[in-house]
Amino acid sequence: MVSFCLGEGAHQGPTEFQVGVDYEGGCGVAADDLWLDDAVLESSAPDECPMPGEVLNGELTINDVGWEIDHAELGLIDLDFAAQGGSVNWFFPTDPTCSASVGFRGKLSVPLPSTMANPAIRFVQPPLGGELEMEVRILHVEGEGAPLAKAGNDFCLGSGVAGSTVDFLVELGYVSGGSSCGPAGGLAGQFQSFEIVDQSACG
Repeated sequence: MVSFCLGEGAHQGPTEFQVGVDYEGGCGVAADDLWLDDAVLESSAPDECPMPGEVLNGELTINDVGWEIDHAELGLIDLDFAAQGGSVNWFFPTDPTCSASVGFRGKLSVPLPSTMANPAIRFVQPPLGGELEMEVRILHVEGEGAPLAKAGNDFCLGSGVAGSTVDFLVELGYVSGGSSCGPAGGLAGQFQSFEIVDQSACG
C-alpha cells in the first residue's frame, strides 16, 4: 500500500494526479507490470503529512518522521534528532579526495497564493562560501528540479508547486579550492528549524 499526501490545492475542487515508476532493469529484461487498484481518499495517519504552510517535523524533534538520508559521499550525516537536541548533524572528515557531499530529504506543504503570496523555505544553516556549497531542490516524479532561487538565506518555492505537498532535497557539498584536498581536522555543522515563511523578495 502506497500513500501520497495532498496539499491545500486539493481542497479547491477536482484534482489530477500522476503516478510514475522508476525502472532499473538491465537491457533486454522485460519490465514488470504496474497495477493500480483500490485508489481511495482517506485521512492521513499521525505524522504522515504536513499541514499547509508547514514542513513535516520541521523542528526535528521526532526521530524517523518526515526525513531521510539521500546520500553521503565521503561525508557523514546523522538524523538522530533526539540525541542531537533537534538538529541534522553533518561532517566532512579529513580526506585525500577533493570533494564530498551529503544530502537529506524532507516533506513540506506549499500554501496557496491566497494564503501566502511568496512562500520560501527557511532554516538554520551553516555559514557558506569558500569551500562549502549548498543547494535545495524540489523532487518531482520525473526527478530533481532545478536548484531553488535564494532570497537572502531563504529558498524561494515558486508558483509551480503552490497548493501541493512535495518532497525536497537539501544538499551540502565540499569542494577544495586549494592544493590540499581535505579540510584540516575535518569540517562539521548542523541544520535546524525548518519552516515556510512569506518572503517578499521571492515575488
